[in-house]
Amino acid sequence: MAVIFDIKKFDNELILRTSSFRAEKGSMLNSGIFSRELSAMFLSAGLSVLYLILIYLLSAVTLLHYIIAAAICLISFPLLRTYVFRESFLETKIDREKERISITSTGVFGKTIIKQRNELKEIVMGHIKITPDNPDAVAFVEKIALQHGTVIPGFGQTEQYYPIKLSFNDMEIDIFSSNDREESKQVLNELKSFINLP
Repeated sequence: MAVIFDIKKFDNELILRTSSFRAEKGSMLNSGIFSRELSAMFLSAGLSVLYLILIYLLSAVTLLHYIIAAAICLISFPLLRTYVFRESFLETKIDREKERISITSTGVFGKTIIKQRNELKEIVMGHIKITPDNPDAVAFVEKIALQHGTVIPGFGQTEQYYPIKLSFNDMEIDIFSSNDREESKQVLNELKSFINLP
C-alpha cells in the first residue's frame, strides 16, 4: 500500500496532509482491476445509455441522438473523475499561536472539525488487524482467477494497520493510517514533539 502524506512545519503551525486516514480493507475488487477511472467511465457510459433510453421512450432515436450520447460520455467522464471520484484527503492543522486544531476532509462531502488545544487529551497509535471474513470465498475467487491466467496480488491476505488518533474529551479522530508501523511512528513523533506531548 503506497501511503501518501506530507508534513509541513512553520514557526507556530504544523500541517499534515494525507490520503491515507482510514484503517480499512480495500474493495474486494483489486485496485488494479477496479479504479476510480473505471468507475467514472462506467457512470459516464451509463448516463449516455440513460439518455438514449429516454429518447427511445419519447420518440425515435436518430444519428444525432447517438452523437449527443457520445458527447455526454466524453464530457461527463473527466468531470466525474475530477469531482465525484476524486481522491479524498485529510488535512490536520495544529496552530500553536491560536491554540487550535482543525481537521478538514476534502472528499465529495468535505467537512471541518475545529477543536481547542486544551481539549486534546493525547495522540496515540493504534493497531488494527483485518482478516478475510470468508476464507473459502477467497480461495474460490483465487482459483477462478488462476484458471483465467490472472493473479490478484494481496487478495485475501491479513492486513495490519497502525492508525494515529487524536483523542479529545468527547471524540477520537483518525488522522493518519499506514500498514508500516515505522511510518506511523514517525508521524506520531512529529505531532507529539510539535505539540509538546510526552
